[in-house]
Amino acid sequence: MSNNFCEQANVESLGRLNELEEMRQKLESKKVMMENMSIRSRLAKEDASKQEEQLSGAVQALLVAGGALSVCRRNLQVSLFLSYSSQYNILLEIIKINKFSSLYEFLCLFLLVVLKSLSEKGRYIWIELF
Repeated sequence: MSNNFCEQANVESLGRLNELEEMRQKLESKKVMMENMSIRSRLAKEDASKQEEQLSGAVQALLVAGGALSVCRRNLQVSLFLSYSSQYNILLEIIKINKFSSLYEFLCLFLLVVLKSLSEKGRYIWIELF
């Protein structure tokens, strides 16, 4: 009977050793999986950091370009204002010199001056008569 008892103890002991080995393998597998996840997480964090730096540089460049564009727009507005102001003054002088018999003559002359000015600036003008 003690022999039977020893065999049964050995069988149970081997069974438990097998269970422990399986648990150890599962634990090792999970440990490797966690290490892989940690590496992927670290790489993703580094990539995100690099992208953040690149985006920050791009945003900074856009801010600078936007400021330059705003300055150019203001300069263009001033230039156009001065251009049209000088044309207006020229028209006033023409009106003073030539006493137009009708508003129609004045408007025709005004239109010609504006069209000439626009065509000199390289813009194409389409005139449709109807």
